[in-house]
Amino acid sequence: MIMTNIADDCGPAGTSSRKLVFSGLIFGVFCIFHALVLRESVSRFESDARDLVYEQAMAYITANVPSEVAKWYTYFPKETAHINELDQDEDELIQHVRERLLVPPNNNNLVYYLDRPNVTDPSEGLAQTVSGLLGNMTKGFFIEAGALDGEVMSSTLLLERYNEWTGILIEPDPLNFLDLLGKNRRSWLAPVCLSFLQKPIMVSFEQKLSLGRIQGAPGARRPGLVDVQCVPLFSILAALNRTNVDFLSLDVEGSELDVLRTIPFGQIDITVVSVEFNKIVEGRQALKDFMKRKGYKTLEGSEKTSWGKQNYIFVKEK
Repeated sequence: MIMTNIADDCGPAGTSSRKLVFSGLIFGVFCIFHALVLRESVSRFESDARDLVYEQAMAYITANVPSEVAKWYTYFPKETAHINELDQDEDELIQHVRERLLVPPNNNNLVYYLDRPNVTDPSEGLAQTVSGLLGNMTKGFFIEAGALDGEVMSSTLLLERYNEWTGILIEPDPLNFLDLLGKNRRSWLAPVCLSFLQKPIMVSFEQKLSLGRIQGAPGARRPGLVDVQCVPLFSILAALNRTNVDFLSLDVEGSELDVLRTIPFGQIDITVVSVEFNKIVEGRQALKDFMKRKGYKTLEGSEKTSWGKQNYIFVKEK
């Protein structure tokens, strides 16, 4: 009744006003409905995207990875495929290693958490031999590939504890790497395996304590296997801005000679190299010949430990 009276009073202008108000209401309802639909679509898209990212990450086998170290062992196929196309000296790869695959040392004031703290040299003499070859130097730099838990059979713990060395401990097995993190070593850590190519590569890795080794292409769905990123040693050193190494300990269950072949010895100065040789397919003589060509002499007399480990020690000739 009131609206009719207003319309009567206003004539044609009143009719136009009513149409304008009605159109505004319709447009407002449409906008609200559209916003609700759009919000639902965006929410569904974000959920689908999260699921897709998760599925992509799970394309690699990570069943045997403890949650505490999962962030270093979660790989995204598209990113990994790109990274694995890069040469070992490319800046993009080096930056990726620096940002994603290296764990910095603990503060030097932190105490070690060792299972057998009273054991001075768990390497059963190897570290002492290396120290003697280097004049018992202090504040040196080492690389230990095949670091296990950072204590058992460690070739470098004595140097770090008593001679103030630092370096990088490389251990691909996530179960071992979790133990390594807990030791509070004062060195860089790398949860990777060393590539036998001058490029990164993904592999299936067998988890077998001190005997873990590369088993082939990634994706093998068998108990005790986990997919792990391998990185060239040169890329790791470049990420740390290192061109000189006092001691390299190489124990990678048969891949030692292939790893050594990836190293540009003209760019990286390594003084002493310890290499386990008993699982190298080409044999110990092939190893000795290779190192001789690179300018190293063999310290004759391999060292056997209670674990059946056999090493050659090579010293760079001056």
